[in-house]
Amino acid sequence: MFDAVFLNIPLLYNYVVMLYNHSTIHLFGHRRILSGTGISQGCNLSGLLWCLTAKKLHDRLISRIHYAYVDDLTLAGEVDDLVIDLKLIIHEGTDLGLHVSFTKTQLILSNPDLIERFESFAPDLVVCQAHKAQLLGASLHPLHNTIRDNKMQEFLHFVSQIQYLKIHDALYLLINCYGASRLIYLLRTCSFIDPEFLSRYDSLSRRALSQIYNRELTDNQWFIASRPIKYGGLGLRLTTEIALPAFISSYNASKNLVETFLQTDISNDKFISKAMLDWRNLVGSVTPQIITKQKAWDSIVVLDSLGKNKLPLAAQNLVRYSQHSELSINQHPDNHSRHSDNEVRIFLASILGEE
Repeated sequence: MFDAVFLNIPLLYNYVVMLYNHSTIHLFGHRRILSGTGISQGCNLSGLLWCLTAKKLHDRLISRIHYAYVDDLTLAGEVDDLVIDLKLIIHEGTDLGLHVSFTKTQLILSNPDLIERFESFAPDLVVCQAHKAQLLGASLHPLHNTIRDNKMQEFLHFVSQIQYLKIHDALYLLINCYGASRLIYLLRTCSFIDPEFLSRYDSLSRRALSQIYNRELTDNQWFIASRPIKYGGLGLRLTTEIALPAFISSYNASKNLVETFLQTDISNDKFISKAMLDWRNLVGSVTPQIITKQKAWDSIVVLDSLGKNKLPLAAQNLVRYSQHSELSINQHPDNHSRHSDNEVRIFLASILGEE
């Protein structure tokens, strides 16, 4: 590590030596714990030091695709190249103090007959079936049933616990931690998610809000609740509405980087072509000026839905929000800011309206 710092950033060398040339002393109560290996947890230089140390090894990789985010390394390409690179990392990485955690390393192959070739020198690799493959939590294929079922079960568990929560806490968690917020990463990274699953997920959001409100929501009340706060709603968005804005904006924001990784033009990618066709069927040919921002695409969908439902929500509900300005549904409730169940339900009634 010291050699890598001296070679690449010599101005930092003396400072890094001062930090790590000797064992670091950690205090735990009255105890002193010596840390003799590795970078201290929470050190602001940890990412930089890891990258500098690993750069020498990374530059020697020959796989068609190889990139790393600090210590998360991704390799893809021809099998022969992958075998060479993995052996290189295993054998020469140790000399640099870098060790592969095989139990956290996924091997994704379309041909299962090749598994034995890798297991001969890395027997603890986690073998993943291609159709279930994930990269940093994003499915590499149309979303697998297991991932969908897990998300639904998480949400169902939360809804079952609402009865034990303070209403303000439950409302905050529903809008900011569950509902559409829970799926936003999948929506941005998966080109297609079963619309029936999204509809069932949205129905569960409606059920949760009805439980918090302590009465069944009408269709108009649910429509109001699912509009952004900017347009007079509660911000409990529908996954069926934000799926296209999330994916299309994510595609445009990451397009140049993906093309750099793949060394291929993805402008005519079948996934974005299908998404844009669905977009035109939804709202027509209109597109935002800033195509990399999800909010820009989403605003078009919201305004289109408001026009179709002919409900002038924004003006009247933003006035009501100002009347309840001390109750912020985006502020985490604590002992000082938490409101009573009745106060929250009165707030909801003023926004949703009584029918």
